[in-house]
Amino acid sequence: MPFDGRELRRNERTLYQLGEVIELLRREDKWCQHQMKTKDDRRCILGALMHVRANAAVAHAIRGAAEEITGKAYRGVEAFNDDPNTDHSS
Repeated sequence: MPFDGRELRRNERTLYQLGEVIELLRREDKWCQHQMKTKDDRRCILGALMHVRANAAVAHAIRGAAEEITGKAYRGVEAFNDDPNTDHSS
């Protein structure tokens, strides 16, 4: 049905998961490149997505934002995360 609330619940879940990913990577000392997760519990973007079991829409939103900010196209969030020009402030 067009107004059964499913789309709203899906969007709420996506926003919640995006918030979880942001929280995991909020501090520079919690983010890393070239590894999903380090021994000292740092994560790359893909590692954070996997940790929160994020849906594809979350990864798509992050990749879209990265492309908009940098003006570059990326195959996925891992390509953005591991790009030599990417740092925590990106």
